[in-house]
Amino acid sequence: MTAADILKIVGTVAVTQVVIDVLANRWVFNTESYDRLCRALLRAQTLEAKARASKATNAEKHAKKLGRHVTEREALAALVAKKHATPAMGGSVAFLILYRILSAEHAGKVVAVLPFVPFRLLRRITLRGLDFGPEGAAAVAGAERACAFAFVYMLAAASAKFIVHKLLARKPPPGADGGFETMMEAPQSKAVMRSFGMDPDEFLKGKEL
Repeated sequence: MTAADILKIVGTVAVTQVVIDVLANRWVFNTESYDRLCRALLRAQTLEAKARASKATNAEKHAKKLGRHVTEREALAALVAKKHATPAMGGSVAFLILYRILSAEHAGKVVAVLPFVPFRLLRRITLRGLDFGPEGAAAVAGAERACAFAFVYMLAAASAKFIVHKLLARKPPPGADGGFETMMEAPQSKAVMRSFGMDPDEFLKGKEL
């Protein structure tokens, strides 16, 4: 066990997330096309809110007008959500590759020693990739507290990666922050669901529940 191994894993995870967020901000979120899309979404939300608040004498005409605003707002929100989904998917691929590289580098190596003996289910993760021979970990002094790369990587992803992303990532604007659900609300997505015999309204209602 060396502190250098732990620091290297945590540092590599943090730096990788920094690179992902900086590139995403540079090439996606700090662009005129993204700002223009966000402004269009804000206008659509404002028009929809005004339509909902207005008192119409012709109910049918009002319903059609409101429907157009809702459709436009849903389509724009889905486009903004897709802008955020693309870097997220790219980051997932990058971290999968990083995991493979670091896992091969630390294969069979005790990276840390836990200050406690983990329960049996957790030991499947902490001892993953370690081989203590025919006698097993339980027969080797202190081996049950040994920690392999996988568990340290998981902790780094849940701490360093999470904190860096919170500090550097560009958050989607309100109304486009539902992720996959926002993209599924787009008219094109609803049309695809209908083509497969699915009711998009029931599907989205189920997601809310």
